[in-house]
Amino acid sequence: MDVLPEPDGAAPSLIRVPYLPHYSWDNGDLATFPNRHGFCDAAGQINWEHDPSNIASMMQAWLFFGVLASKIGAAFKAQDFVRRDELG
Repeated sequence: MDVLPEPDGAAPSLIRVPYLPHYSWDNGDLATFPNRHGFCDAAGQINWEHDPSNIASMMQAWLFFGVLASKIGAAFKAQDFVRRDELG
């Protein structure tokens, strides 16, 4: 939802999202990704007690790359969608 009008002729700014490579999309089933990587307890619920950087990496791999792969309908490498900048 846009609440502020954009100036005429304004170009959209790029959003920088850091790539967190600890976990990668494995082209498996979308629904079972957290379980395959040890983030679920015995009841199948996500255990949020993990290190926050590991949770962030898993969520990025699962919810960005996993959903992208399911919509594309083909396997791909995450590196095809990642670019390096001055911060790495």
